Amino acid sequence: MKELYTCVLKNGDAISFKTDMPKENIKDLPTFSNQHNFNSYFKSSGYNLEIDIITKTL
Repeated sequence: MKELYTCVLKNGDAISFKTDMPKENIKDLPTFSNQHNFNSYFKSSGYNLEIDIITKTL
């Protein structure tokens, strides 16, 4: 879990995170509607998730 990734949600929030998910799977992540869906996806997939920062849009 060294590399930092960023995922932009449908609501405009951007989540910077680290995970043990293979890099090729990161590229195929769906577009999540909110933070809860994002967190639930990783939890149900069995991957570790470490959120670095969440940038909220106004």
